[in-house]
Parts: sequence; C-alpha cells; structure tokens
Amino acid sequence: MRILSIGADLRMDVGRTMRGHVQCRFEHAAHLKLDDGRLLTLLGSEAQRGMRVINVAGLDWPELRQSLAPGDAVSLSAVALKHARFTLPIHGVDVWQAPDIAGSFAGIALSDQRARLQICVAAMTTYLDTLSATTSAPTYRLWQAALAAFARVTESVRACGDTDAIDVSLDRAVGAALGLGPGLTPSADDMIAGMLTGFLAAQASGARASKLAQCVQRHWHGTSIASRDGLAQAMHGWTTSRMADVCAALTRTSHTPTSPTSTLRDALDAQVAVGRHSGLDTLVGFLTGLGLGADLAGQTSSVIFPHADLGRRCAPIQERMFA
Repeated sequence: MRILSIGADLRMDVGRTMRGHVQCRFEHAAHLKLDDGRLLTLLGSEAQRGMRVINVAGLDWPELRQSLAPGDAVSLSAVALKHARFTLPIHGVDVWQAPDIAGSFAGIALSDQRARLQICVAAMTTYLDTLSATTSAPTYRLWQAALAAFARVTESVRACGDTDAIDVSLDRAVGAALGLGPGLTPSADDMIAGMLTGFLAAQASGARASKLAQCVQRHWHGTSIASRDGLAQAMHGWTTSRMADVCAALTRTSHTPTSPTSTLRDALDAQVAVGRHSGLDTLVGFLTGLGLGADLAGQTSSVIFPHADLGRRCAPIQERMFA
C-alpha cells in the first residue's frame, strides 16, 4: 500500500510523532482524529487534495479500508502513517500546498468578473434543478432550511459595519445556521466555509470576514467535528484542490489544475461532484462570498450573484435561494 500525496499541514518535523485514532470510516475515505484536534482524511483516490488529506492509491484502498475500525490507534511521523495492521511510508511522497487565492478575483477586470459569474449563475440553475429532482423530500426541506439560514447570515454580514465589535444580529444568524442541514458536514456550515473563501478571493472587508470567523468560533461547538475542522481550514485561507481549480478557472491564474478542468464549467462540475451535496454547498457559499465581497469592495452592484439584494436580480436562482 502506498501514499500518493499528503497535505502540507500534515507534514511532521523529523523526530516528532503525533498520535490519534480512527474517527469514522466511509466507502471511499476515513477520518483520523489527531491528538492535537486536527482531523486527517484518508482518501482512496487523488480526485481531491487538501491540506489535511492523505491520498492513497485507489487500488490499495479496499484492503486499507478493511483494516480500519473506529477507535483504532494511529500515529503520524515524518516517516510514516502507522496502524497496528499496516504502515504507509511518507518519505518522498508529493506534498500538496493550497495555493494563495487572496485577492485573486479582485485583481481581474470588472467586465471579466461579470462574464465569469454569469457562467456560474447558469451552472447553478442546473445544479439546483438537479438537486431538487434527485433528493428526497425530507432531505431537500432540510437543505432549504439550511439555505435560508445561510441567507440570513449573508444579509447580516452585509448589514454589519466595519468596526471590530461583534454584531449581535450576525452572531445570532451564525448561531442559528451552524449545524443545520443534511450531511456529515451540515450544508449551512459548508456554505459559511465557502463564503469565507469567497471573501478571501474577493479581498472583501477584513473586519466583516473577521467578525464572521469570530462568530463561527463562538458557536461551532454545536456542529460536527468534521465540520469544525473544515471551517477552521477555511479560516486559515486554505482551499481543497477542486475549489482551487474553480478559483483558477475564474481568475485564469497560473495555478495548474489538479484535474483536467479545461473550462470554468468543467471546474464547477468537478466541485459539485464532491460528496452528496457538500461540493455544491461550498460552491454556493464561495460564489455568494465573491459577489458580496465584490460589492463591499466598491466594485459596483453590477456584479451579479445570489447574495441578498444582488440575488434578486437573478430570478432563476433567487426563487430557490431567497424566496
């Protein structure tokens, strides 16, 4: 069994060992909780990379998965990931570092921003139609509730000022949203994580982004361990490889996509394919953060994407997201 790549945040200093245990196991992945609180994801493919992801060769995954059981002890060092029934050498494997996306979207011309977000709007219409058609009614209602809670967070972010003081309405909105929605990482959490990334790319108001992050930390005890870890990574400014590909396609940066995403729509499709709806939820938050961030940065409200007021100009999505 062999490791294909490891996230940069998991590289250990020589001589240091971090212990942990298997948190849970899925069909194509497993979560290992380290003693310092980080959540390591073992993924049986290279389809998605992340700062706390270890990618294992797909052919090796079935055997590895069978060896993992919740509660099993593991240890991570600069040399290997060790379990009682296997050792995965780390020395010499590819290290994945999340690209720096800060201000990447803000740096392109306004006309290009509008054109690329219009592609996103068209894609989102298709994604939301597919979601409503393929999701069970109870799950879809729960997802809609998460989306409505996220919309309130968005409106509160827009309304709060640039002072350092935490806004009461934003704090309440975040507290009501976290943990809401279907999935191991609830939908509203993924949307908020995506929004933090969108703010970063749009170079939005630092005070508002900071207040949103503070509110998240005040209330994230009410959500899952996996979700808290994902939110923490978003606050670090880290993206996954597929979200990095979306950023690259939006901004046409020199970042080389992990997967062969030749167009923006290809990158969006690949992101939406992550999980049952986590990829879509993160994308909703990211693109909303971009639109709101561009507006807060004074780049005029002609940048369209469904966040609060601007979303009402995009009827096909607005009917679902802000009805």
